[in-house]
Amino acid sequence: MKLSAQLKGLFVVTLLVVFTSLVACGEGERIPSKLISKKYFHLPETGEYQNPETMGRYQVGVTTKLYIDYDIYEWWGDSFRTLRTEIWYPTQDTEGPLNTIRDYAGTDNPEWLWGLVQILYGDKMDMFDTPTDSFRDAKPIEEGSFPMVIFSHGLSGIRFQNYSFCERLASHGFIVVAPDHYGNAIFSDIGNGKVVIFDPITIVTGITQHPRDVTFLIDSLIDEAKDDDPIASRIDFGRIGISGHSYGGMTSLYSAQMDHRIHSVGAMNAPYFSQLPDWYNVPTFYIMGGSDGMVAFFIGSNEPVRRLYASQKGTRWYIEIRKAGHYSVTDVCDLFPDWYPVDEGCKSDKFINNDLAIQIASSYLTAFFHYTLYWDHRYLDQYLLDNQFPEYINLQHRDDGTNPIP
Repeated sequence: MKLSAQLKGLFVVTLLVVFTSLVACGEGERIPSKLISKKYFHLPETGEYQNPETMGRYQVGVTTKLYIDYDIYEWWGDSFRTLRTEIWYPTQDTEGPLNTIRDYAGTDNPEWLWGLVQILYGDKMDMFDTPTDSFRDAKPIEEGSFPMVIFSHGLSGIRFQNYSFCERLASHGFIVVAPDHYGNAIFSDIGNGKVVIFDPITIVTGITQHPRDVTFLIDSLIDEAKDDDPIASRIDFGRIGISGHSYGGMTSLYSAQMDHRIHSVGAMNAPYFSQLPDWYNVPTFYIMGGSDGMVAFFIGSNEPVRRLYASQKGTRWYIEIRKAGHYSVTDVCDLFPDWYPVDEGCKSDKFINNDLAIQIASSYLTAFFHYTLYWDHRYLDQYLLDNQFPEYINLQHRDDGTNPIP
């Protein structure tokens, strides 16, 4: 226990030091980013109301790409900073194969890595053959434009840890971009037979680096759109949101402070304990677990996030899912091997059913991004303002009149 207290103290002190520099940057200049031509702005096309609790009107395509930041060379892995990135997008092409968990993990991973996975998973290896609700490398829709939502994974997580949520969003008409943050993912195949595993120092460096990854990805996708990339050219760069879990929830909040192109935030289980800049009125949806021991370890309780919600300007929501642990709203409970000692929302009757927790989070965030990125008020009036799961959640909403959504 003594060691745990020391680690906790070191982590909190480090966060305070780094946050001081972030706030200073947030109140002054933000991360330099590419200006967006009016060519890439579009009026939203909403169409018929789609039930946020189900898959939407589109089929879902998924592809994996590598984005290399040649301005940053990493000693961990001896490589330029490479972001292996999953992209989900609307499609009508269902001719190709259904995506599987193995496709997400990477069929091109080195043989030694799959050999290690075989040892770790044993009889559960068939989990990797589980099909998902997307089609691998399907042809994207050729007309129209869609808002983009970036997803940021948690500490030692992985880009597809919330794949069911990302697929839900894409089926509702969003393009979802989820990177492995270099050195912060549990592992990431960066090409040429090289795999980067989790680097503990990124618990510190990631606080400032991950928002820069987000800006780098937006810039890279703008460049691809200019070159008529079939997916990037479908992105409406005037309508960008971000979501993330745990450390990725913190990344989402920091990124919205650092990059003015981000217009809404969905933060899940974020151990965020500091203040937001005075100007911050970005529409934000906070989701926390009522039994989240991980957040309690790092910041004491959910109370700092409740205070953040209460003090923020603009329109914002706060949901606390009763009996939800840290991983309850993710797919990692199904992705972990059976022996993995997870007691944070998985494999225990003391927590809410994992599928139900994912449904709650995915449904509310899908409606939220419909409202904040498509400007579709039907999702506000018909879904967001009411408690859709009164047995399982506490829902709060405030709007002080500075809401930027027309």
